[in-house]
Amino acid sequence: MKKSCTCNGSLNIDIELLYLDLDVCEPCLGVDQILEESIEEVKNSLKTLGYEISLTKIHIDSEKKALDYKFLSSPTIRINKQDIQSDYKEEFCDSCSSLTNSSTNCRVWIYKNKEYNVIPKQMIIDAIFSSIYNKKENQIEDLEYNLPENLKTFFENKTVSSSCACGC
Repeated sequence: MKKSCTCNGSLNIDIELLYLDLDVCEPCLGVDQILEESIEEVKNSLKTLGYEISLTKIHIDSEKKALDYKFLSSPTIRINKQDIQSDYKEEFCDSCSSLTNSSTNCRVWIYKNKEYNVIPKQMIIDAIFSSIYNKKENQIEDLEYNLPENLKTFFENKTVSSSCACGC
């Protein structure tokens, strides 16, 4: 896995948080908070090893953007273009469903054979250190992609909801 260098000679670990909503969606908000806490916790250890972390948050607010980023499920965390949980499960998300007045599913995190609606901090920390020591193939840009039906429905209904003059 190719790592980018920063101007001070450190190796960079690029982390992306891709999400549908950071205003209403409780799972996305929780993952955002846990991700920032996790990065803060490991920052000094990584610096000692010669690494720096850059975090980019990407609001997937359109079908086009979902296609551009090969977005599979919300929320998604990628480290160096690799989804930290390539096999994903989803379940009904009340908060995202309220954005479209239709049923929307969000990611369920599976870590050590348990399911979580908000990612456990240790899962992120494990993924960060694994990105250093385990080179993975099949980065997201190498994979075939079709927009999942769940996301098609979300964006279709979001467009309808936001264009409704009566506020329904």
